[in-house]
Amino acid sequence: MKVVIVLPTYNEKGNIQKLIPYLEEKVFAKIKNHQMNILVVDDNSPDGTSEEVKKLMKRYKNLKLNQGVKRGLGAAYMRGMNHAISEMNAKVLFMMDSDFFHDPNKIPDFLKKIDQGYDMVIGTRYSGGGSIPHNWQIHRKFLSVFGNAFLRIVLFRFYVHDWTGGFRAVKKDVFLKEKDKLKKYNGYTYLVAFLYEAIQDGYKIAEVPFVASDRTYGHSKFTSASYMLKLLQYILGARLKEVSGKINNQAAGERFSLSENNI
Repeated sequence: MKVVIVLPTYNEKGNIQKLIPYLEEKVFAKIKNHQMNILVVDDNSPDGTSEEVKKLMKRYKNLKLNQGVKRGLGAAYMRGMNHAISEMNAKVLFMMDSDFFHDPNKIPDFLKKIDQGYDMVIGTRYSGGGSIPHNWQIHRKFLSVFGNAFLRIVLFRFYVHDWTGGFRAVKKDVFLKEKDKLKKYNGYTYLVAFLYEAIQDGYKIAEVPFVASDRTYGHSKFTSASYMLKLLQYILGARLKEVSGKINNQAAGERFSLSENNI
């Protein structure tokens, strides 16, 4: 099965020059039953990220580059995943950061779940031994832990432990089914919306625990205030729509039952 690791980048030269050789020489060497590829989706980084990728492409033939305008994480994933399917014939799409926040050694565990029949596999920091970086500032730890707990409660999906994490493996068919619903989410809300819509459509979800590591090079792109506001708007709207739909379906069923009794 052809697998494409989609790596969105913006000013990640220092990380990408270490991550790609690690994936190619350490991780992919352990995977025998899948054809592994990498697609770097660079948002025209001014630090020379794309130039570094082009150098590495001469060394690794399964490495590709897609460049575009910076519009946010969700937009980068949409662009990259469409490219991976149309130009690289991807059957499985991997979502992960390029700064080693997501443990690349866990990739074989994700693929085992895909081989077992799961449609989407998500990395979790909140169950099974997973964890967030110990050196995060207290406000970021609070936002991450509280945010995920809040999502589990509001969306009423307690079996999903990490809603906001971006470490995922997704079958091609899942992305193609959900992508039109995700086009409007350019930022981090894309991650929650993608998972929620996949669950709503009945896809099988699995989790793989991992220990997150804070970046060594560069700066985080996370902006808490705007992200939390947009995410809150999404989840409240999505849950309200879901509950309203169930109430309407129940009312329609009751009307149908009454009409049958009058026959």
